[in-house]
Amino acid sequence: MSCLIIFKSITYAQNANRLLGRNGINSYLIRKPSAIIANSCGYALKINCPDIERAKVLMGKSGINYISCWRYKGNNWYEI
Repeated sequence: MSCLIIFKSITYAQNANRLLGRNGINSYLIRKPSAIIANSCGYALKINCPDIERAKVLMGKSGINYISCWRYKGNNWYEI
């Protein structure tokens, strides 16, 4: 199952992508789906949902802020 982490800028998304990769979490920089309404730039990281909590901890320790996290279920995105 896929989850998204939405960022306030592409720079934050790129920094998080590198951080997660160095720590063994696969992530992909993508455009934010239009179905997700959030006050942010148009970029997000797509990761496996089981990795979301660890990713949040790593980003917090590194000072990388994110706007929100979303999970795709059914045919909709839900904020988690």
